[in-house]
Amino acid sequence: MNDRRVLYVDLYPRRLEVRRAATRLDARLLALSMALLLLTATAGLLYLSQASTVAQLRYWLADNEHQQATLLEEIARLRGQVAASQSLASLERRVEELGLVDAPPGGPVVVYYVSTAEPAASEDGGTRRGPGPAASPSLLARLRALLAPEPAHQVSRAGSP
Repeated sequence: MNDRRVLYVDLYPRRLEVRRAATRLDARLLALSMALLLLTATAGLLYLSQASTVAQLRYWLADNEHQQATLLEEIARLRGQVAASQSLASLERRVEELGLVDAPPGGPVVVYYVSTAEPAASEDGGTRRGPGPAASPSLLARLRALLAPEPAHQVSRAGSP
């Protein structure tokens, strides 16, 4: 055998065998795995979107339930105040504050409404305007005003003049 070592240089390199079928299969596998990865990412984003929407609706529902409970408590409190203000003792106290008196039983009650726009006419004619009796309303007009008076438009609060 040959005891010498020889460096062999191949001047004409052989072509490497390339399998085309294996290369196409790898490209298809890569495309399939990328599509699967994209599909998984899209499904994850949709899940997170739905989860955040559900969480938002849950907080909104909790706030509405709290507001409803608060309003129900306020309604109960206001109903109690209405019942207390309509009680007999409360109404009697308010009658005394307003200075109202009982009407005589069985007799007619005459209510006079005085207009605040015109001064009241006195018996001596001191506040009467215009010359003589021509300026005063007729007897029929005064009777109609007494029998069917117009309500006064001035509203007075309890405790104020």
